[in-house]
Amino acid sequence: MPSWATCANGHLFRTCRGAAAAIARDGSAARCLENGCTATIAYHVKHHYPNKGSSKFTVTHVVRVNDDVQAEREGYDPMLLVLKDDKTGESVLWTFYWTKNRKNKWHVGQFPPLFDLSGFQRLLEGLPADLRMSLGIRGSAA
Repeated sequence: MPSWATCANGHLFRTCRGAAAAIARDGSAARCLENGCTATIAYHVKHHYPNKGSSKFTVTHVVRVNDDVQAEREGYDPMLLVLKDDKTGESVLWTFYWTKNRKNKWHVGQFPPLFDLSGFQRLLEGLPADLRMSLGIRGSAA
């Protein structure tokens, strides 16, 4: 799926992984890093459906299993993205990950990440309370 991150002033964010980490850390307060610009950033994803066309989404929440240090050490950065359909407003969940390639550069994973139960529980507990409630997930945020 094509994806890109921009700020409200139109600057392209350096990397989608960086935008995801900023949204995971700062939520809707994630800011642009371009030459003193402090506009909020948005991470966009376009998904193509077979025989149905495509939809454009905006990432509203990101829950990471690993922090930056652990992801760097393991070369693996699994996360849960909450996407909001720009046309319908419907929210969907997308498990996603980045992994280090042979050149030690971050690269998009090709298949959905595998989570052990504790990792998946951390993802679900990291969702905003209103979304957890609408999904019927009990318990408090981590």
